[in-house]
Amino acid sequence: MIATMIFAAALSASPAASTADGIAQAQSSGTVYGELAQSQAEATILRILASDQFDSKDPATLINLGAAYAKIGQKDRALAMYRAAIASPDRYDLQLADGRWMDSRAAARLAAASLEKSDKLVLR
Repeated sequence: MIATMIFAAALSASPAASTADGIAQAQSSGTVYGELAQSQAEATILRILASDQFDSKDPATLINLGAAYAKIGQKDRALAMYRAAIASPDRYDLQLADGRWMDSRAAARLAAASLEKSDKLVLR
């Protein structure tokens, strides 16, 4: 499922035109992916927000926060994080859980679209 793939996104970052590369790599050391894969979304949120390297403009951070919020059912917050990643002045390629590389804005758009689609499917 696309949503699951995006939720595990941002495992490693490759600079495309970003000064946030060091932050993205520090936050994407595999710990975030491991926590999300093991359904420890609340711990992920707390760890990211408490980090002294937290950067509210870093796409990898925002996508990971969005994924964690989505896992605990806070879809409005998740969408806000994905939209912030799309609007971020920083931009680079992220490696998805399936090994593909994708532009951070495209990954955030895909995650947001998947979340919005799941909302519509539930309402039917």
